[in-house]
Amino acid sequence: MASGCRLHKRPMSGGRHHPRMGWDTFLLDWDNDLTSRGFAALGRLVRKRRLQLGITQNELEWLSGIDQTLISKLENGRLKGMRWSRFGRLVGALGGLAEDDPEPEWRQRGGRSGIEGARYRPRAISFEDDVTDDDAGPG
Repeated sequence: MASGCRLHKRPMSGGRHHPRMGWDTFLLDWDNDLTSRGFAALGRLVRKRRLQLGITQNELEWLSGIDQTLISKLENGRLKGMRWSRFGRLVGALGGLAEDDPEPEWRQRGGRSGIEGARYRPRAISFEDDVTDDDAGPG
């Protein structure tokens, strides 16, 4: 028996999809007033926290690895979406979004001079770490 959707008991492909799950609904949600207000509110929180810490958008880019133009669009309510992982890096670089959140790690290490040593660097993947003695071959 072919695998299918257990909930609707029909094959996954060739079956009808729920109308609210289509691309049309997804695209309409970009213009949804509730969605726009939500992104604008997040942008205001990011801007308020950034200004509270006294850093520029370029410095936040340096700390988070998120492009300054995206930060600007977010803060000005013009960004319509962002990956959660990127938003998490942005919030992590700010040390949180609430005014009473503790100082970010880079600030604790040396104020504004701590920014220089706190540049975001993507983690490099090393395949050499996966090699075991058994994989080394004869020798």
